[in-house]
Amino acid sequence: MPDGEAVVSRVEIRVDGVPSQDNQLRMAILQRPYRRTFGFLPISAWVWHPDNTTAWHRMRRRLGTAPAIYDEEKTNRTDRTLQRVMEQQGYLDAVATHHTRIRNGKATVRYDIRSGRPRRLAALSYVSADTTLQRIVDQTASSRLLQSGQLLDRSRLESERERITALLRERGYWDFNKEDVSFLADTLAGSEEVDLTCVLRGGHEPWRIRQVHFITNYDMLAASADSSSTPSFTRPMDQPGYDVTWSGEHGYLRDRVLIRNSHVLPGTLYSERAIRNTYASLSRLHILRYVNVRVEPVPDSNQELDCYIFLSPLSNHAVQFEIDGTNTAGDLGFALGATYQHRNIFHGSEAFTTHLKGSYEALSGNVEKLVNDNYQEYSAEFSIDFPQFLFPFINDETRRKSLATTLVKASLSRQRRPEYNRNVAQAVVGYKWSTANASIRHVWDVINLSYVYLPQQSATFEELVRNLGPIIYSSYTNHFIFGMDYTIYMGNNTLTTGRTQQTTRDLWYLRINPEISGNLLGGLCQSLHAPQTSEGRYEILGQPFEQYARFDADWSYSHYMTDRSRLALHLAGGVAVPYGNSDVMPFEKRYYSGGANSVRGWSVRELGPGRYATGSSAFNYFNQCGDVRLDASVELRTRLFWKFESAFFLDAGNVWTIKDYENQEGGRFTSSFYKEIAASWGIGLRVVTDFVILRLDWGFKGYDPSADADEAWSLPHPFRSNHNTLHFAVGYPF
Repeated sequence: MPDGEAVVSRVEIRVDGVPSQDNQLRMAILQRPYRRTFGFLPISAWVWHPDNTTAWHRMRRRLGTAPAIYDEEKTNRTDRTLQRVMEQQGYLDAVATHHTRIRNGKATVRYDIRSGRPRRLAALSYVSADTTLQRIVDQTASSRLLQSGQLLDRSRLESERERITALLRERGYWDFNKEDVSFLADTLAGSEEVDLTCVLRGGHEPWRIRQVHFITNYDMLAASADSSSTPSFTRPMDQPGYDVTWSGEHGYLRDRVLIRNSHVLPGTLYSERAIRNTYASLSRLHILRYVNVRVEPVPDSNQELDCYIFLSPLSNHAVQFEIDGTNTAGDLGFALGATYQHRNIFHGSEAFTTHLKGSYEALSGNVEKLVNDNYQEYSAEFSIDFPQFLFPFINDETRRKSLATTLVKASLSRQRRPEYNRNVAQAVVGYKWSTANASIRHVWDVINLSYVYLPQQSATFEELVRNLGPIIYSSYTNHFIFGMDYTIYMGNNTLTTGRTQQTTRDLWYLRINPEISGNLLGGLCQSLHAPQTSEGRYEILGQPFEQYARFDADWSYSHYMTDRSRLALHLAGGVAVPYGNSDVMPFEKRYYSGGANSVRGWSVRELGPGRYATGSSAFNYFNQCGDVRLDASVELRTRLFWKFESAFFLDAGNVWTIKDYENQEGGRFTSSFYKEIAASWGIGLRVVTDFVILRLDWGFKGYDPSADADEAWSLPHPFRSNHNTLHFAVGYPF
């Protein structure tokens, strides 16, 4: 540091002698101290380097943050700014001063604010010379943001202006704006009360939509701003009040598709919500690249508007290739995949997708008397995504409001391992729909059918799994699942997923997922008195079907602490119950614990069920699952520098079975389950970008319910090889 200069090390704001964390006040500070990770480590300042002569120093300048050099003039300006902020919050007599202490090249600044007497709202009235506007505002009095007794806060006044403007523009008042709302404050000398009058300027009339024009093949970059720049061919559409303009002889979307996705209707009052919903509805069509909606007054008309909807299409076809390399315990392999998508196969923006994948792995070891001497897998998936609710007895108005899609999917995979060959077929018919702002999303798989068929097994392998108990044996038998499941997603983090440090609000998320299978087939078999096998199971086409009920929920909450730190909470649980035609849950429907998104002191499927202790068998992978799941986590996330973020986390959880299964001793859920909850802790490093989050978490075992009592607590020896696990993952754990 040059002589006589100091780095701004700490800044404190006190209001009437009490430390304040008011965000508006903190944003008014012109010279902020260097940021500290965990409140005491100035890592970002350490990384920064003042010199840029070498590549290493230039990189440090980009990654770090330069500390602020104390400037008395900027500090005086901050005093004035803080005083204005207090005045805007209703403290018209506020006075701000500062005190600076410089020691060893570091400056500590304390801003002292005397708030004075606050001004509060007393009488509150809304007036307008336009009786229609007066009536609309009076009808919505319950939603007013201003109430008697509140501080005379200018930000709240601005929010009330925005509310009134949005209300009237929703009722057809297209030309009404915030400048048409003003406030008159009546203050008496020496009084702390303010009489406030909200004045709405008259002279406005509601506007109606006369015509809706669809302009397709629109080039957003090349076209002029003049909405009348039309292509070669314009014609009226199937319904009156609509027309469409194409640049070629034929349109790429059917008339009904365009009309159904437009919430702006001819003959109706102008509505900003209809404009937003039109954006949302059209933007989800696979064939469209850009959507723009604009309204313009009709010349020489009586309060009429024309709506212009500009559409820019994508190419019909898209192809993608992928290649992966694998290394499983020294056995090398590779996988090739290809995806083809037709974005508009039926001229209604229906997306037809085909995905093909093949993988191969050369296996070492003794493969005598086995079916194959290597591992191969081939899969094909076909799906069609319809951008509408394909359900009988639903009218166009309901389809328009639902923002729904219908998915039809079928897939087939064939696995060839040394021990067995397995074929898996799946078919799904489902629906997805959401609210206009995507705060609530629904996924309903009306038909979810899967069939697992093992045409060939080695005799040695079949005998082995038969002797290892029902859990493992059921994983290698033919079975049939015919069920239905529903999932609802709720939350306020739809626009900030993966970037939780970029917002100052608290975020929450909730997922609820009930699922049932086999009830329809079970009831049909019972009503028809179908024969049962020697094991007491019904069969369809010679194959047993699974019958079960499953319910799970997942909740997370992220609390904003500072502009660089968040506290994230997570709680998840589930229960699965086999009944009727099933004694054991299908392996793919059971719960597991451990891994990058669960209790991170264990690798995936290395924890549970209950206090079950693993042996040396390679089949423990199948035994370490259960019918009941519980997970809880607390994670402190703090920005370091550049895109790097640190984390400290605590995890707890486990899985349990609902029955005493063979080879899962100690796994049953009992009243003492809380004694079998595993715990872990750890640290993490993340790279957070706008496109992807790369995560490296190092988890340490805290309490292991499967260990002996004298070894259950692992805190004294965290660095033993079996007491910690490293996880690399993409995205946040919750």
